[in-house]
Amino acid sequence: YGDKTSTAFYVTGSGAILGNWDADFPAGKMSNQGGGKFSVTFSNVPAGSYEYKVTSGNWNLSWGKGEGNFTFSIKATSNKLKLCFI
Repeated sequence: YGDKTSTAFYVTGSGAILGNWDADFPAGKMSNQGGGKFSVTFSNVPAGSYEYKVTSGNWNLSWGKGEGNFTFSIKATSNKLKLCFI
């Protein structure tokens, strides 16, 4: 998935909970878990289908599923949703 030497990674995607595609969405900033793993946790995610990417804080460097976006669906509101980037 590319170069991980960036100091910060962000999750951004569809819907307000994921920042409406804002490349440096503050609530989407991932924490470095060590060993090349980064994660972010969102709270009270409404039911629905979502698309997202991981960015380096701008659109010059971003990661998704191939040329597209990562996707997921939630059937009922989720108290906690943790997304990881390895």
